[in-house]
Amino acid sequence: LVGATGDYFSNPTSYLDDPEVTWGLAALDTVDTRAQFLPLDSVIEQQLDRYVFIRNAYLQNRLNKVYDGNPPKEDFDFDD
Repeated sequence: LVGATGDYFSNPTSYLDDPEVTWGLAALDTVDTRAQFLPLDSVIEQQLDRYVFIRNAYLQNRLNKVYDGNPPKEDFDFDD
């Protein structure tokens, strides 16, 4: 919530008085975000279980962000 408030005030479009321009820029941002993910559509379509693939990709990305790009190695306890 605090971050969203800061994002709102740091976004230049929040200071525009013309709602048509604001909505137009928001729509353009949505289309641009979708266009960035278009190359991944073919990768997702090749997966047997798309849900598991997207979930694992999200969790790996999140773990990488939590540890600033250096996540710890998994310990599978094969030494027992």
